[in-house]
Order: sequence, then structure tokens, then C-alpha cells
Amino acid sequence: MLSNTRTIHNKRVLEKTATNSFMWTDPKFNKPTALLRLLNADSVPDLSPYYGKRTIASRRRVVGLLQAINRATAMLDSAVEIEPDRNYWTDAPKDLREALEEIDDILAEYPMRPTVEISGKYGDGGLHFDHANGSSRPLGEQLAVWDITTLAQKKMLERVRECMCGEWFFARRKDKTACSAICRHKTYEQSERFKVQRRQYMRNYYKLKQSGKVR
Repeated sequence: MLSNTRTIHNKRVLEKTATNSFMWTDPKFNKPTALLRLLNADSVPDLSPYYGKRTIASRRRVVGLLQAINRATAMLDSAVEIEPDRNYWTDAPKDLREALEEIDDILAEYPMRPTVEISGKYGDGGLHFDHANGSSRPLGEQLAVWDITTLAQKKMLERVRECMCGEWFFARRKDKTACSAICRHKTYEQSERFKVQRRQYMRNYYKLKQSGKVR
């Protein structure tokens, strides 16, 4: 189990805690904080001295990876539904192979390698083996990619969603579509169900008003 993630080029260390064998950067709230921190750069405090500057290009790369994995996942699910007995390990459809190659090309920019160090100030912890990030990308971007691949492995990546207000959030429930109660209500107000109910309410109100029962 990884206990920290280091960068080869500057030896900075970021402590990461595991929750139920799932690597999260925010175990207290059980959400992929590194990913959300990067995606919501406009609303989250800037920690650039440590994580590196959060640029538009950085966010574009991370969103591109997220979307590419979601596309490939949807393609595989659709293919399996149509051909459940096909051997996808050795005989994946051409479009699915191309989708995987696209993801591989993106991930190739975030290499990692095993590392070793002495654990504990006085060496009482023995040798500690870990993984180091070797990418030239900002540390915050690398950790965001780590969150994406961890979520994808757990089949939970689709729970990282963009709210109508532009804020990205992690949906704890599958049916959650908004980042807050305010946005949830605004989303509901735009639904066809709400519009139908609103029209019916206004018709009833108009009839009552015409009858003089209400002012």
C-alpha cells in the first residue's frame, strides 16, 4: 500500500492515506481532493508553491483523460451487452482498441517507478518501498491523474461530475446531479416535470383568481 507520493525531479513528498484499500487524497471526506482541487481551480485556494501552478492547459489535460476513460468504459459496456461471449482481452473491437491507445498515450506522460528509503528517523522502521512520480507535469496535476485512475479502477469515475454552475463534485450517491442544494433546486426548476407542475399550478391559480376566491 502506498503511503506517499514523491516527485523524482524535486523530491517533494505528499502524504496520502488509504481508506479501505482505496487511495484518497482526502480520507476524512472520502473524495478525490487532488482531482477536485485542480478542476475547481477558480474556487479552491491556490496551493501552487507545493502542488505547482494550476493552469488551463493542466485542467484541459486532466479533463481530457477523464473523458477518454469514460468514453472507453461506455464503449466496453455497450460492446459486452451486444457480444457478451466475446474475448475482449485478446479480440477487442477496433474502436475500443483505439480508445485504449488514446488513454495509454495520455498516461505515458505520467510515469512512476518503485523507490526505496529508510523508514523512521532512526532507521527503526527498516526499508520502505514506495513509488515516485517522474513526470515534468505539476505535482497537483500528477495527483489528479492518480485520483482518476484509482476511481476508474473502482468503477467510480463517472461519479466525478460537473454541476450546472461549473463546479466539479464527487457524487456520493449515483443519483446526485448537483453540487449543492441550491443547484439541485435550480436543476429541478429546469426539468420538464417542474415545468408541467408549474403550468398546472398557474392555471389553477388563475381559475381561483377569476372566481374571486383569491386576490
